[in-house]
Amino acid sequence: MSNARAVPQAPFSRLVGVAMLMLAVAAVAFTVKWTFMPRISRLQRSRSARAPRPAGQYALGAQRAALGVGPLLHRRYTVEIPRSVANEQVSSAVLMRAIKSQIAQLSPSALAQFRKTHGKPGEMRVGDEYDITMLGPWNGRVRVVSVARDSFTLITLKGHPESGHITFRVQELRAPGRPFRVSIDSWARSRNASVDLMYAKLGVGKQVQARVWVTFLRRACALAGLKVPPRIRITSKEVNA
Repeated sequence: MSNARAVPQAPFSRLVGVAMLMLAVAAVAFTVKWTFMPRISRLQRSRSARAPRPAGQYALGAQRAALGVGPLLHRRYTVEIPRSVANEQVSSAVLMRAIKSQIAQLSPSALAQFRKTHGKPGEMRVGDEYDITMLGPWNGRVRVVSVARDSFTLITLKGHPESGHITFRVQELRAPGRPFRVSIDSWARSRNASVDLMYAKLGVGKQVQARVWVTFLRRACALAGLKVPPRIRITSKEVNA
């Protein structure tokens, strides 16, 4: 009679579950890449200086960039909106107020649906919070930590797939046609190693995020009176944590 012990085997159901998850991630990546990915003007990758600390105090549950894993990336999405007869009465302040009050409508609900859970509808104040339902298993929450005349900043909360903050800004440029520049600046890392694998390294989260903010900027252009939005520029830089 043999005294040899059987080598433990991973349950078949667990292996099937892992395989199904990987297939689901691959399917989402393929769908987003070939169906939703926007045409962009330029994508840059380079090292940059240290990330700025977001204004305001970190409250309970804030998921700061220092708590994440992987490289800290600064992603910037920008569009310049020229002056026209349709928007000659629109100021940068007016456009920023519209963006603050319509953040849920500007985001594509099929990819990232904003739902305000703390704060009054139709306005934005420090301390307001939003639940975000995203395509794939990456739902999360954000909190408003800074509100200014021309900008506002959101910080990720516990459970969000990313650790960091994001700033939205509208600037009026001193240039021919006096265009607006609308920008979205994200400084973030993955929440943990599992998210980093699927969200960052496999690129699924990056693709979803790019589509969300490109759509957001296109809809902001519509708020400013443009029927055809200009091309949107996306840059990505690794920065020091």
